[in-house]
Amino acid sequence: INDANNSHDDLEFIVDYGTKKPFTDFSTMVETKGCRKNSIIRDMDLIKNLNHQNNGKMYEHMVLPITPDLKHTPDSDYMEIGRRISDHYIGHQCVYALHKDSGYRHLHFVFNSVNYMNGKKFSQGPKELNAMKTYCNHVLEQYDLDAILHNLLPVQTDKKNVFSNGTSFLEIGNSDKPIDRNIMLDD
Repeated sequence: INDANNSHDDLEFIVDYGTKKPFTDFSTMVETKGCRKNSIIRDMDLIKNLNHQNNGKMYEHMVLPITPDLKHTPDSDYMEIGRRISDHYIGHQCVYALHKDSGYRHLHFVFNSVNYMNGKKFSQGPKELNAMKTYCNHVLEQYDLDAILHNLLPVQTDKKNVFSNGTSFLEIGNSDKPIDRNIMLDD
């Protein structure tokens, strides 16, 4: 999501939006990685201050619509998907939340722009975005959920990367509607 993410107020707004009612339930559908759940902003600011990275981009915001949104799929499965996806960005604090405020459940992720392991700002080019998309598809496949297909790049490796359903590309969605489960890509 291309947010206005260059101020501390922007960070506070997006964390509040992601973690508060009516969008989600803080006690059961919000989790964190690398920061305390009741101190998200303070803990992210601490990493920024320790690394003298208080200017520019404050966070990365991603939304993952998961399809099909089957009623029998428990919220706990969605939260586990969120945990696994947040683990992809090593060294970046993250808060993720399951939202049920629209016609389908979806996950919001807010990553601190500063890495607590090396103090560097978040940077992601096409190659890194594609690796994230591939990782997300791998996680989604394990729950028999749709692969992400929007704005896919071919996998750039020497070995063929194909999931069991034949999908080799993926998307972190920014549309208002989930993608149809039956869309498949050719090699």
